[in-house]
Amino acid sequence: MRLSAVLDSTVLVSAFLTPGGATDALVDYAKAGRFACPLAEDILAETARVLLETPRIRQRYPYADADVYDYVQGLRQAGSSSPISLTSRESYATPTMT
Repeated sequence: MRLSAVLDSTVLVSAFLTPGGATDALVDYAKAGRFACPLAEDILAETARVLLETPRIRQRYPYADADVYDYVQGLRQAGSSSPISLTSRESYATPTMT
């Protein structure tokens, strides 16, 4: 059975802020196909929002807005050509009890 994991926005933000760190390695492993990693567009949007709009992060880490756009676009592109795949919100819907 193939392993699968969802990397949420906190993991993606951490990977962006700490290149070469553990969370960055997770993203690299997913891109390399070591495990399946569905990414919802909502997760990518939240990642961009946190990186672009959180003052304490912006003060502590020097990066340009363009770096964030490039990072998120790179995740999007990886999702179309690797085990990281983009999914819709509906695929995460919780089943209802009847």
